[in-house]
Amino acid sequence: MGSGLINTLLILRGSYEGFSSLQVGLLTSCYFAGFLAGAFISPGLLVRAGYIRTFAFCAALLSASTLLSGLWVNIWFWCLLRICSGISLVVLYGLIESWLNGQTEPTERGMVFGSYMFVNLGALALAQQFFTFFSINSGLLFLCAALLMNLSLLPVTMTRLSQPLVTERVWPDISLVFHAAPAAAAGAICSGLSMGAFWGMLAIFASNQMPTSQVGTFISLAILGGALFQIPLGRISDRFDRRRVLMFVACSAAFAAILMLLLPVLLTKSIVPFVLATFLYSGFAFAIYPLSVAHLIDQVEREQLIPVSSAVLVMHGVCSAIGPLLGAKAISFFGFPGLPIYFFLIQALLATLVILCIRFNPRFILNQDQTAHFVP
Repeated sequence: MGSGLINTLLILRGSYEGFSSLQVGLLTSCYFAGFLAGAFISPGLLVRAGYIRTFAFCAALLSASTLLSGLWVNIWFWCLLRICSGISLVVLYGLIESWLNGQTEPTERGMVFGSYMFVNLGALALAQQFFTFFSINSGLLFLCAALLMNLSLLPVTMTRLSQPLVTERVWPDISLVFHAAPAAAAGAICSGLSMGAFWGMLAIFASNQMPTSQVGTFISLAILGGALFQIPLGRISDRFDRRRVLMFVACSAAFAAILMLLLPVLLTKSIVPFVLATFLYSGFAFAIYPLSVAHLIDQVEREQLIPVSSAVLVMHGVCSAIGPLLGAKAISFFGFPGLPIYFFLIQALLATLVILCIRFNPRFILNQDQTAHFVP
C-alpha cells in the first residue's frame, strides 16, 4: 500500500508543481533503473545479511526515501530518491517471492502465489483511495506512505518462522532466454515498455480526462482489471500453445488501446466508457509478463530456472525504465492521446513478433520434464 501510494503521489504532485511530462516520465524511469540495479544487488545482500535483516534494511531505506520526497520538491532530488526506492522494492519483492517459494510445497505453490499477487495488487489498488481523503499538495500523503512502509517491518522482524538459507549468488543469463524462447523475450521486452509507461504516465493522462480527485479511483479500477484477467487467461494458456495465447492477448490489448484513444473523443459526456476501455487494456497488458515467464519455463531445464528467471526480470526492468520516457515523448508529440497511441504501437509490435516466432518455429516444443503452470 505504501509503495502504491507514493508511486501515484509523486506523479500527480510533480504535475501539480509544474514538472513537464518528460520530467514525470523520468521519475518513473529512475524508479525502474533502481529496480534493475536492485536485481543485481539483491543476491549479495541476501548472502551477507539473510532474509529478515535484508527486509528491514530495504524497508527502512524505502520509508526514508518517501519522507525525504516530501521535504524538498526538486526533480533531480526526487530522481535520486526514486532510484533508492526502486532498489529497495525489487529486493523486497524478490525476497518475499523466494521466501514463499522456499516455504511452500509444490502442490500449493499456485494457490500461494495467486494469493500473494491478489494481496499485492489489491493493496496497490486500495492505496489509490487515499487521494479521495487528502489533497495531493498536502504532506500528509507522504507521511501515510512512510507509515505503511514502517508497519510492514513489524510482522517480519518478529516472526518465529525459519528463513531460507542463502549460500550462493546466481547471475542472469539473457542469451539463454533468446535461445530457448524468443517469444518470451519479446513478451518481457514489450511488457516492460508498455507497463513502464502505464505506471509512469497513466495518472497524468487520466487527470486530463477527469478531476484529480477521481484519478485514484480510476487507477484502482485499472489495477483491478489487471488482477481479474490473469487467472482465466492463465488457465487458457495452460491448455494451448502459450505463444498463440500471447499473440491473442497482445492483439486484444492493442484493440483496447484504440478504444482508450477513440472513446473520450466520441463519447464526451461520460467517462465510463473510457474507464472500461482502460480496465480492458490493463486486464490484457498485465497478463503479458507472467504468460511470457510461463512459456519460458516450459522451454528450459530445471537447473536453468533461476538464471533465466533473473534474466527475464532484468530485461523487463531495463525496458520498464525506458517505457516512461517513450510514453512521455509520445504525449509531447501527439498531446495526451499520445499515450494510448504508444500503447497500441507496442502491443501491435509484440503481436507481430510472436507471429514471426510461430511462423519460423511452427512446432510447439515443450520440455516434458518441466511443464509449467501459469502463475498470476
